[in-house]
Amino acid sequence: RPHSGARRGDGDRRGATSVEMADRRKLQAEIDRTMKKIDEGMEVFERTFQKVENAETKEHKEKYESDLKKEIKKLQRFRDQVKQWAASNDVKDKNPLLEARRRIEVEMERFKVIEKETKTKAFSKEGLAAARVAKDPKEKAKDEAKEWMMNAIEEMNTQIETFEGEIDSLTSSSRKKSSKTGSGNSRLTHLEESMSRHHQHIARLELCSRLVDDDALEPSDAEDLKDLVEDYLERNQEDFDEFAEVEDIYADLDLDELEDVAARNKANSVNIAAELALAAAKADSTSAKTKAEKETSGDKNEPAPGLASSAAKAAKEPPAAAAKKPIPAPVGKAGVLVGGAGLPAPLGLKQDGDVPVAGGKAIPGPKGATGGSREGLVGGNGGAWGAP
Repeated sequence: RPHSGARRGDGDRRGATSVEMADRRKLQAEIDRTMKKIDEGMEVFERTFQKVENAETKEHKEKYESDLKKEIKKLQRFRDQVKQWAASNDVKDKNPLLEARRRIEVEMERFKVIEKETKTKAFSKEGLAAARVAKDPKEKAKDEAKEWMMNAIEEMNTQIETFEGEIDSLTSSSRKKSSKTGSGNSRLTHLEESMSRHHQHIARLELCSRLVDDDALEPSDAEDLKDLVEDYLERNQEDFDEFAEVEDIYADLDLDELEDVAARNKANSVNIAAELALAAAKADSTSAKTKAEKETSGDKNEPAPGLASSAAKAAKEPPAAAAKKPIPAPVGKAGVLVGGAGLPAPLGLKQDGDVPVAGGKAIPGPKGATGGSREGLVGGNGGAWGAP
């Protein structure tokens, strides 16, 4: 009987050894498949990265960046799986796993650079580059405070993606097993709590950024948070229990009270702006009405177009012909200077004692004249002297 029992023990040990060997072969096969997928994923990531770099239009660039983000998330999940295998005692040769993890982390850094450049360009295109040339010191302090908060939020989102990848890996591996192990449940709880804390910090930092932008929170007060938040980002996994209370970091700022004050101020500003807009609209309406009344009054005082043109034409024309004095025509040869005629006698022809001028009577010609032929009738132009 002892001999048969020893045989059974040897058989159990051989059976256990064969099971372990089978598990190791199975694990190694899974590792090999994952390593192959990592190589393929790295190639796809590199091709997509080049497309982002060489994109000719904004639309193409955004599309390729979206594809690149999907690829890096796949690689992050592989990295989390590789980390678990590297920490396991079941894997003897860990160098390939560590090398794969390092390669993935290099690509993660490349993606972060691309993502940051894209966000920076999006802001700079709206005028941030020009604003940096001459910026008020207070505005500069506000921008610096908002910038470090934005960077902290990005880092937390990156860590959240890592947590999600590990959760997916743990969940998928637990489905293959009949029941979840205690360590698996503990790790899932740890990761879910880490994600919850990160989301709370992100909400608080976004609130701080808005309050700084609205001048409700001083940039110097926000700057006091920087060291605390950066410390949390570095040690939130190593010293997990130390950061259990999220609000401890923000307690001194009274963010909820500041948020209420900012909301009231914003509401007052909106009301004032509405009142100013209403007053401006009324002023414009009054001005338009006054202008219309003036135009209407001016139309009534102006003459009709026909009358106005006639008056202008009359003003340009010379006086009517009836108003002109007639110019007498010259007297002909047969004409005589008759009393009462239209033309007076020439000056000097009528003096005191002279014979009055009578129609049809001849008067002597000038002295020194010879011959009666030189006599003529006054008023004729054919005589020797005639009328002037």
